[in-house]
Amino acid sequence: MKPSIYYIIIFSLISNLSLYSQNKEDNEIISTINSVFDAMRNRDSSQINKLILPNAFLSSIYFEQNNTKIEISSTKDFALAVSNPHEKIWDERIYAYDIKVDRDFAFCWTDFVFFYGDTIHHCGTNNFVLVKKNDCWKIAQITDNSYTDYCVERIKSSDSIKAEINNLMNQWHRFAANSDKEFFELIAENGVYIGTDPEENWTKMEIENLYKPYFEQGKSWDFKAKERNIYVSADYERVWFDELLETWMGYCRASGYIEKQNDKWKICYYTISISVPNNKTKEVIEVIKREE
Repeated sequence: MKPSIYYIIIFSLISNLSLYSQNKEDNEIISTINSVFDAMRNRDSSQINKLILPNAFLSSIYFEQNNTKIEISSTKDFALAVSNPHEKIWDERIYAYDIKVDRDFAFCWTDFVFFYGDTIHHCGTNNFVLVKKNDCWKIAQITDNSYTDYCVERIKSSDSIKAEINNLMNQWHRFAANSDKEFFELIAENGVYIGTDPEENWTKMEIENLYKPYFEQGKSWDFKAKERNIYVSADYERVWFDELLETWMGYCRASGYIEKQNDKWKICYYTISISVPNNKTKEVIEVIKREE
Protein backbone atom coordinates (compact mmCIF):
# COMPACT_ATOMS: atom_id res chain seq x y z
CA MET A 1 0.00 0.00 0.00
CA LYS A 2 1.38 3.41 -0.91
CA PRO A 3 1.30 6.06 1.83
CA SER A 4 -1.82 8.25 1.55
CA ILE A 5 -1.10 11.90 0.68
CA TYR A 6 -3.88 12.89 3.07
CA TYR A 7 -2.06 11.52 6.06
CA ILE A 8 0.76 13.06 8.04
CA ILE A 9 3.89 11.27 6.86
CA ILE A 10 5.84 9.53 9.61
CA PHE A 11 9.08 7.58 9.21
CA SER A 12 10.13 5.37 12.12
CA LEU A 13 13.31 3.39 11.73
CA ILE A 14 13.82 1.47 14.96
CA SER A 15 16.00 -1.36 16.21
CA ASN A 16 13.07 -3.11 17.89
CA LEU A 17 9.41 -2.40 18.53
CA SER A 18 9.98 -1.37 22.15
CA LEU A 19 12.45 1.36 21.19
CA TYR A 20 9.80 3.98 20.47
CA SER A 21 8.46 4.06 24.04
CA GLN A 22 11.98 3.95 25.46
CA ASN A 23 13.09 6.78 23.18
CA LYS A 24 10.03 8.80 24.20
CA GLU A 25 10.86 8.35 27.90
CA ASP A 26 14.51 9.26 27.27
CA ASN A 27 13.50 12.47 25.50
CA GLU A 28 11.16 13.44 28.35
CA ILE A 29 13.88 12.77 30.95
CA ILE A 30 16.43 14.79 28.96
CA SER A 31 13.90 17.62 28.67
CA THR A 32 13.31 17.64 32.45
CA ILE A 33 17.03 17.76 33.22
CA ASN A 34 17.74 20.44 30.61
CA SER A 35 14.87 22.52 31.99
CA VAL A 36 16.52 22.54 35.43
CA PHE A 37 19.68 24.07 33.99
CA ASP A 38 17.71 26.48 31.81
CA ALA A 39 16.03 27.65 35.03
CA MET A 40 19.43 27.95 36.72
CA ARG A 41 20.73 30.13 33.89
CA ASN A 42 17.61 32.30 34.22
CA ARG A 43 17.79 32.36 38.05
CA ASP A 44 14.23 31.00 38.07
CA SER A 45 13.81 29.24 41.42
CA SER A 46 10.05 28.73 40.92
CA GLN A 47 10.70 26.61 37.82
CA ILE A 48 13.29 24.56 39.68
CA ASN A 49 10.77 23.85 42.44
CA LYS A 50 8.37 22.52 39.79
CA LEU A 51 10.94 20.09 38.40
CA ILE A 52 12.52 18.83 41.63
CA LEU A 53 10.46 17.11 44.34
CA PRO A 54 10.14 19.07 47.62
CA ASN A 55 11.76 16.30 49.67
CA ALA A 56 14.60 15.72 47.20
CA PHE A 57 18.18 16.07 48.35
CA LEU A 58 21.33 17.03 46.52
CA SER A 59 24.78 15.73 47.39
CA SER A 60 28.13 16.94 46.06
CA ILE A 61 31.31 14.88 46.26
CA TYR A 62 34.60 16.68 46.18
CA PHE A 63 38.21 16.14 47.14
CA GLU A 64 40.13 18.26 49.60
CA GLN A 65 43.63 17.52 50.91
CA ASN A 66 43.42 13.89 49.76
CA ASN A 67 40.10 13.41 51.55
CA THR A 68 36.76 12.65 49.93
CA LYS A 69 34.04 14.90 51.28
CA ILE A 70 30.28 14.88 50.78
CA GLU A 71 28.14 17.99 51.09
CA ILE A 72 24.36 17.48 51.29
CA SER A 73 21.78 20.18 50.64
CA SER A 74 18.04 20.42 50.07
CA THR A 75 15.94 21.54 47.13
CA LYS A 76 15.17 24.71 49.06
CA ASP A 77 18.90 25.44 49.47
CA PHE A 78 19.52 24.87 45.75
CA ALA A 79 16.61 27.08 44.63
CA LEU A 80 17.74 29.82 47.01
CA ALA A 81 21.33 29.67 45.72
CA VAL A 82 20.09 29.90 42.13
CA SER A 83 17.88 32.93 42.82
CA ASN A 84 20.53 34.83 44.80
CA PRO A 85 22.35 37.55 42.85
CA HIS A 86 25.67 36.47 41.30
CA GLU A 87 27.97 38.49 39.12
CA LYS A 88 28.00 36.10 36.15
CA ILE A 89 25.58 33.50 34.77
CA TRP A 90 25.75 29.98 36.21
CA ASP A 91 25.79 27.86 33.08
CA GLU A 92 25.96 24.08 33.48
CA ARG A 93 26.14 22.41 30.06
CA ILE A 94 25.40 18.71 29.60
CA TYR A 95 27.60 16.86 27.11
CA ALA A 96 26.54 13.21 27.46
CA TYR A 97 23.64 11.15 28.83
CA ASP A 98 23.20 7.55 29.96
CA ILE A 99 19.59 6.73 30.87
CA LYS A 100 18.04 3.64 32.48
CA VAL A 101 14.26 3.39 32.88
CA ASP A 102 12.10 0.87 34.74
CA ARG A 103 8.45 1.90 34.54
CA ASP A 104 8.11 5.05 36.68
CA PHE A 105 11.69 4.98 37.98
CA ALA A 106 14.79 6.20 36.17
CA PHE A 107 18.49 6.94 36.51
CA CYS A 108 20.34 9.41 34.32
CA TRP A 109 24.12 9.76 34.38
CA THR A 110 25.46 12.88 32.67
CA ASP A 111 28.79 14.50 31.89
CA PHE A 112 28.82 18.24 32.47
CA VAL A 113 31.00 21.32 32.26
CA PHE A 114 30.11 24.27 34.49
CA PHE A 115 30.76 27.74 33.12
CA TYR A 116 30.86 30.87 35.25
CA GLY A 117 29.92 33.34 32.58
CA ASP A 118 32.11 32.40 29.62
CA THR A 119 34.85 30.78 31.73
CA ILE A 120 35.10 27.07 32.56
CA HIS A 121 34.87 26.77 36.35
CA HIS A 122 34.78 22.98 36.81
CA CYS A 123 33.41 19.79 35.27
CA GLY A 124 32.28 16.36 36.42
CA THR A 125 29.34 13.98 36.40
CA ASN A 126 25.76 14.13 37.67
CA ASN A 127 23.64 11.18 38.72
CA PHE A 128 19.91 11.97 38.66
CA VAL A 129 17.22 9.80 40.21
CA LEU A 130 13.81 10.51 38.70
CA VAL A 131 10.28 9.31 39.37
CA LYS A 132 7.20 9.70 37.21
CA LYS A 133 4.30 11.48 38.91
CA ASN A 134 1.09 12.36 37.06
CA ASP A 135 2.78 11.48 33.73
CA CYS A 136 5.64 13.92 34.37
CA TRP A 137 9.22 13.08 35.29
CA LYS A 138 10.38 14.73 38.52
CA ILE A 139 13.87 14.73 40.03
CA ALA A 140 14.09 12.97 43.40
CA GLN A 141 17.83 13.11 43.93
CA ILE A 142 20.97 14.61 42.38
CA THR A 143 24.50 13.50 43.20
CA ASP A 144 27.48 15.13 41.52
CA ASN A 145 31.24 15.37 41.71
CA SER A 146 33.57 18.04 40.39
CA TYR A 147 37.14 18.58 39.28
CA THR A 148 39.03 20.95 37.01
CA ASP A 149 41.00 18.63 34.72
CA TYR A 150 39.78 17.05 31.45
CA CYS A 151 37.03 19.67 31.06
CA VAL A 152 38.19 20.93 27.64
CA GLU A 153 38.72 17.37 26.36
CA ARG A 154 35.17 16.46 27.39
CA ILE A 155 33.77 19.36 25.39
CA LYS A 156 35.87 18.47 22.34
CA SER A 157 34.77 14.79 22.40
CA SER A 158 31.09 15.68 22.56
CA ASP A 159 31.34 18.50 20.00
CA SER A 160 33.19 16.19 17.60
CA ILE A 161 30.40 13.60 17.73
CA LYS A 162 27.73 16.28 17.33
CA ALA A 163 29.54 17.54 14.23
CA GLU A 164 29.65 13.99 12.83
CA ILE A 165 25.93 13.49 13.41
CA ASN A 166 25.07 16.89 12.02
CA ASN A 167 27.00 16.09 8.82
CA LEU A 168 25.47 12.60 8.61
CA MET A 169 21.89 13.91 8.88
CA ASN A 170 22.52 16.69 6.35
CA GLN A 171 24.01 14.09 4.01
CA TRP A 172 21.05 11.75 4.56
CA HIS A 173 18.61 14.49 3.57
CA ARG A 174 20.75 15.32 0.51
CA PHE A 175 20.73 11.64 -0.54
CA ALA A 176 16.93 11.73 -0.48
CA ALA A 177 16.79 15.02 -2.42
CA ASN A 178 19.13 13.55 -5.08
CA SER A 179 17.26 10.20 -5.23
CA ASP A 180 20.52 8.53 -4.17
CA LYS A 181 20.30 4.91 -2.99
CA GLU A 182 22.92 5.74 -0.34
CA PHE A 183 19.90 7.04 1.59
CA PHE A 184 19.03 3.44 2.44
CA GLU A 185 22.59 2.51 3.40
CA LEU A 186 22.56 4.85 6.38
CA ILE A 187 19.61 3.01 7.90
CA ALA A 188 20.38 0.22 10.40
CA GLU A 189 20.00 -3.28 8.96
CA ASN A 190 17.43 -4.18 11.63
CA GLY A 191 15.52 -0.95 11.11
CA VAL A 192 11.75 -0.92 10.79
CA TYR A 193 9.63 1.58 8.85
CA ILE A 194 6.31 2.47 10.45
CA GLY A 195 3.96 4.70 8.51
CA THR A 196 0.70 6.29 9.62
CA ASP A 197 -1.57 3.62 8.13
CA PRO A 198 -2.12 0.60 10.44
CA GLU A 199 -0.68 -1.67 7.71
CA GLU A 200 2.50 0.37 7.22
CA ASN A 201 5.05 -1.60 9.20
CA TRP A 202 8.04 -2.51 7.02
CA THR A 203 11.56 -3.87 7.41
CA LYS A 204 14.52 -2.08 5.83
CA MET A 205 14.24 -4.36 2.77
CA GLU A 206 10.59 -3.46 2.41
CA ILE A 207 11.44 0.25 2.66
CA GLU A 208 13.92 -0.13 -0.19
CA ASN A 209 11.46 -2.14 -2.29
CA LEU A 210 8.84 0.55 -1.75
CA TYR A 211 10.91 3.66 -2.48
CA LYS A 212 13.69 2.55 -4.83
CA PRO A 213 11.40 2.59 -7.88
CA TYR A 214 10.57 6.23 -7.11
CA PHE A 215 14.25 7.05 -6.61
CA GLU A 216 15.08 5.45 -9.97
CA GLN A 217 12.56 7.80 -11.59
CA GLY A 218 14.12 10.78 -9.81
CA LYS A 219 11.07 11.18 -7.59
CA SER A 220 11.93 11.93 -3.98
CA TRP A 221 11.68 14.70 -1.40
CA ASP A 222 13.88 17.60 -0.37
CA PHE A 223 13.95 18.34 3.36
CA LYS A 224 16.33 20.96 4.77
CA ALA A 225 17.13 21.29 8.47
CA LYS A 226 16.63 24.76 9.93
CA GLU A 227 17.80 23.75 13.39
CA ARG A 228 18.90 20.57 15.14
CA ASN A 229 19.56 19.53 18.75
CA ILE A 230 21.86 16.55 19.38
CA TYR A 231 22.31 14.66 22.66
CA VAL A 232 25.20 12.24 23.18
CA SER A 233 25.23 9.12 25.41
CA ALA A 234 27.80 8.77 28.16
CA ASP A 235 29.64 6.04 26.23
CA TYR A 236 29.73 8.28 23.11
CA GLU A 237 28.25 5.42 21.07
CA ARG A 238 24.62 6.58 20.83
CA VAL A 239 22.85 9.87 20.12
CA TRP A 240 19.34 11.29 20.20
CA PHE A 241 18.35 14.28 18.13
CA ASP A 242 15.45 16.46 17.08
CA GLU A 243 15.26 18.81 14.13
CA LEU A 244 13.06 21.43 12.50
CA LEU A 245 12.75 20.89 8.75
CA GLU A 246 11.66 22.97 5.77
CA THR A 247 9.63 20.69 3.49
CA TRP A 248 7.03 20.84 0.71
CA MET A 249 4.48 20.27 3.51
CA GLY A 250 5.68 23.35 5.40
CA TYR A 251 7.65 23.13 8.63
CA CYS A 252 7.99 19.65 10.09
CA ARG A 253 9.35 18.39 13.38
CA ALA A 254 11.47 15.25 13.45
CA SER A 255 13.43 13.24 15.97
CA GLY A 256 15.53 10.11 15.94
CA TYR A 257 18.03 7.73 17.47
CA ILE A 258 21.42 6.82 15.98
CA GLU A 259 24.00 4.33 17.23
CA LYS A 260 27.39 3.01 16.20
CA GLN A 261 27.29 -0.41 14.55
CA ASN A 262 30.60 -1.93 13.45
CA ASP A 263 32.21 1.50 13.94
CA LYS A 264 29.70 3.23 11.63
CA TRP A 265 26.81 5.48 12.59
CA LYS A 266 23.42 3.99 11.63
CA ILE A 267 19.99 5.54 11.87
CA CYS A 268 17.86 3.23 14.00
CA TYR A 269 14.87 5.46 14.59
CA TYR A 270 13.47 8.44 12.72
CA THR A 271 10.08 10.08 12.99
CA ILE A 272 8.82 13.15 11.16
CA SER A 273 5.46 14.88 11.47
CA ILE A 274 3.84 18.00 10.10
CA SER A 275 3.74 20.90 12.55
CA VAL A 276 0.03 21.73 12.81
CA PRO A 277 -0.90 25.04 14.47
CA ASN A 278 -3.29 24.48 17.38
CA ASN A 279 -5.98 26.58 15.73
CA LYS A 280 -5.86 24.32 12.63
CA THR A 281 -5.95 20.95 14.44
CA LYS A 282 -9.70 20.40 14.08
CA GLU A 283 -9.54 21.10 10.32
CA VAL A 284 -6.75 18.54 9.88
CA ILE A 285 -8.69 15.96 11.90
CA GLU A 286 -11.77 16.49 9.72
CA VAL A 287 -9.72 15.98 6.52
CA ILE A 288 -8.34 12.70 7.89
CA LYS A 289 -11.82 11.53 8.92
CA ARG A 290 -13.21 12.18 5.43
CA GLU A 291 -10.49 9.97 3.92
CA GLU A 292 -10.97 7.03 6.31
